[in-house]
Amino acid sequence: MKHLMTLQISLKKGFSMVKNMKNTDYKKYLYAATIIFILAAILIIFLYAPVPINPGERGTYTDPEGQVHYVSTDAQWANYVYSFYIAYFHIAIALTSYMAFLLVMIFSILYLRDGEQKWDLKAAASAEVGVIFAGLTLISGSIWAKAAWGHYWPPGDIRLNTSLVLFFIYIAYLMVRQAVDMPEKRARLSAVFGIIGFISVPISFMSIRIWSATNHPTVLGPGGGGITGSAIIIPMLLNIVAFFLLCISLIIYKTDNVTLQEELIAAKQKKGV
Repeated sequence: MKHLMTLQISLKKGFSMVKNMKNTDYKKYLYAATIIFILAAILIIFLYAPVPINPGERGTYTDPEGQVHYVSTDAQWANYVYSFYIAYFHIAIALTSYMAFLLVMIFSILYLRDGEQKWDLKAAASAEVGVIFAGLTLISGSIWAKAAWGHYWPPGDIRLNTSLVLFFIYIAYLMVRQAVDMPEKRARLSAVFGIIGFISVPISFMSIRIWSATNHPTVLGPGGGGITGSAIIIPMLLNIVAFFLLCISLIIYKTDNVTLQEELIAAKQKKGV
């Protein structure tokens, strides 16, 4: 009987080790794939990809003598045209922030359904990563706006304004988590916030279609600003996949760190430390 119990314990430990090895292996593959896709996307964009969005026609004027001149200098026009290369990154980063906030909603729903802490931890990690990408969306959008229109924040640009509101909503989500001490109450309140707050994501995405008075180009869907042809679409999709993988990797890494911290705290409390 004693030998049988020892065998059962050994088998449980063995299965646990195999499971942990499998989890570690898939994470290694995920992190490796993330690095490969990011490097490939950067190389293709800077060495192969054309300007992703049609910059329009170069402005001209006619002088009193009847000669036609360009409104901008060659350097100014080149700077304007090449500023659109940031679209490869700006669009991918923005969509990645939307995906992270979608995960916040999904994990929040799962928490309210199951009541398991793991879903709350994943929702929190997704929100933190999403806020980072939302902030990068604002920064890259402002850089693009400065090069294209001469202003870091063009007046009336509804996409930047709604993106800023989206950013603040999820900053508020994280602040709510910090403000509530009781774990279960914090998790429930955050879950409801995460579900309702997701409404701001489709509003931000559809803003330039709902409110047409804006400088911001519609680069996806009907009426897009020139994103056509495999030479543009392939690098764009590759970059989107790279950032999606980066987002998932960061969420997993953050969740693992928080889970480890929770286990350490529980172990200390059990030992009375």
